[in-house]
Amino acid sequence: MILYFSGTGNSEYAAKRICQEISDELINLFERIRNHDFSEMYSERPWIIVVPTYA
Repeated sequence: MILYFSGTGNSEYAAKRICQEISDELINLFERIRNHDFSEMYSERPWIIVVPTYA
């Protein structure tokens, strides 16, 4: 399962590329937060979290 948050779109792009390579589920965390969706998430595969890093 790939969870991502993107401010400018770069992290979204990276998450989608990873998703294509490993054929896994892709979840936009911003959409879940905006929709007040705080339901549990479950995955039998390892979780990948993609977020912006500012330096």
